[in-house]
Amino acid sequence: MIEYFKELSAFMVFLSIGLFGICFMIFSRILGGFGEVEHEIEHELDHSGALEHEQGGPSFFSVRILSVLVTVFGFAGAIAVYAGAVAWVASLIGLSGGVVASGIVFGVAIFAYKSQATSVISDRDLTGQTGTVVVGITPPGIGKVRFVIGGVSIEKLAQAEGKQEILSNTSVEVINVVGNLV
Repeated sequence: MIEYFKELSAFMVFLSIGLFGICFMIFSRILGGFGEVEHEIEHELDHSGALEHEQGGPSFFSVRILSVLVTVFGFAGAIAVYAGAVAWVASLIGLSGGVVASGIVFGVAIFAYKSQATSVISDRDLTGQTGTVVVGITPPGIGKVRFVIGGVSIEKLAQAEGKQEILSNTSVEVINVVGNLV
């Protein structure tokens, strides 16, 4: 009889953890979404041991990823206990399932992040890029060059470095960016 309560107790603990994960996921979504309000741990150690702040991108320690890990851990552990596993085996099964599921969600988040286009293109992004002249450049005048960077098409004012005229539909490479001119 006591064994029955031990199994029931382990089942209830795992089930509670799974329900907590779902409630936490829903609650955080209602309070502002996964990407707008959450604070992620985006630091990593460089070789000297100093903390370095990572710029953008999803984190494995985001609310979304951790709530998936907790939810799957709880429900997988509850299923394992229900199937007859002892608590420590159910914990390993839950942890394995949680890591796999959160890894999949993390992979999807990285894919989505890398797939998004940005309209903010810095001077550093333009230097070395090849574009097409859309308005011919007659020195010392100014023309216009079209670039396609990350699937985004932009046009920038351009000035020739030498004294030669550059005709429309000519492929050119950006050597330097000065102010608003390439």
